[in-house]
Amino acid sequence: MKRITLINLFSDFLLFVISLYLALWLRFNGLIPENYLIIFFQTVFLISLFKCAVYFFMGIYRIMIHFVQTHDVVRLIQANLISSLFFGLAVFSLKSQVFPYPRSAVIIDFMLSTIFTTGLRYIEKYILHSGSRAINKAHPVIKALIIGAG
Repeated sequence: MKRITLINLFSDFLLFVISLYLALWLRFNGLIPENYLIIFFQTVFLISLFKCAVYFFMGIYRIMIHFVQTHDVVRLIQANLISSLFFGLAVFSLKSQVFPYPRSAVIIDFMLSTIFTTGLRYIEKYILHSGSRAINKAHPVIKALIIGAG
């Protein structure tokens, strides 16, 4: 794997952990009950790993950061939607036994994951393009007009 892909994979993993925590935090107005915190710590690694796997299989890590466009954002939304649907199915089917997450946290997590991962791609694109503009300012282009060249 390329280095940038590993960096994006690790960044996405961290963003998924943060979005899941923030989803619970927002759901409970900043006071997450202890039983939900225990479940969060028990499941956050697997949920985030699953989301990264969905991203990998959807080809998100093959997107060239320099050329992030609308159709790439649509693929990011689709990948988040698929992973959130599986997460929601797990929550609904195993609600009282193993996986007692609040249903609203799944929806909040979907929105936050989409915003965070899309924002990350656009921030990377901005940083890469601002670096290329600095190089162009250091080496200005000389404009020339050729008259009579055929």
